[in-house]
Amino acid sequence: MNTLNKDFVNFAEEKIFNNDILKTLAVVKSVETDDVNLEYLTLKYDNETVSLIPESKILQLQQQQVSTSCTKQQIDELSNFGINAIAQMQSVLVQECKEVVMKETLKKIEELAEASYQSSIPIELRKDKIRKFFYKYFPFLYYFFPQYAPTIYPEVIDLSNHSDIDKNRRLSYHILNASHMIATKCRVGPGDVIITNWNIASMLSDLPEYVASNIKASSVYVAGYIGNIKVIVNGYRNWDDNSITILRASLDEKKPGIVIPYKKDSIIPDTMINENSASKIGVNFKYCVDYTGTYEDITSCFNKMYFKF
Repeated sequence: MNTLNKDFVNFAEEKIFNNDILKTLAVVKSVETDDVNLEYLTLKYDNETVSLIPESKILQLQQQQVSTSCTKQQIDELSNFGINAIAQMQSVLVQECKEVVMKETLKKIEELAEASYQSSIPIELRKDKIRKFFYKYFPFLYYFFPQYAPTIYPEVIDLSNHSDIDKNRRLSYHILNASHMIATKCRVGPGDVIITNWNIASMLSDLPEYVASNIKASSVYVAGYIGNIKVIVNGYRNWDDNSITILRASLDEKKPGIVIPYKKDSIIPDTMINENSASKIGVNFKYCVDYTGTYEDITSCFNKMYFKF
């Protein structure tokens, strides 16, 4: 690997995988092979006895490419102004690679949080969800079988009838309660990260215990802290998405949590300059987003709440 490519790989690795937000949400580690063997510990309960069982899983890294195209004429025109078009485009593509990894990580977190939320609904009310489906699309059932109509489960925490001060106080209470519920279920510690949109984050900033952070320009950033709980704003969420995801961030791959292995040697700039057609400028890299621990263990480290304001 020449010096120029080595500098690019170090730059891309720092931007894509070594950013602070990603390392807050997951264990990010560099690996040497495409097949990664992860070893972790699971908790087993037998009556009043708790034991640690070593387990392992194999992850397969996936090839990812982010690319764009431009003509040789455009590259030459920019060169006349002293602009290295290829280097500039590669820098932009590295930023896009960072967004790709971040989006997939947030998607995995939301899937696990939603699974945890659904499992917290009592089985009787989950059956009501099935009845809701049939009664929604076959409304004549209400007429013929009213006795079997589904009951309404309070899936949304309604704060719309409270004053702003009382609303913020109750919102803080629900967040702290969800954090302690994670500690009760996962036995690792309380939830220490919440992910939401800017609308709810701005409401949280009115809390007396809220401490603002130095906000950096990014699509996903740390807005502040509520005690020991870090408030992360997901810029990809809609303004009217009134949900809060709370999780216990793991910094140890042997404990339940999100893990992102990547292969540093796979970060390769891919440039093809064609004289008479569009040229391709791209970046290749290999990584995957998964979790350690059993499905029951990992979902116990997440929680999700829906609000109505």
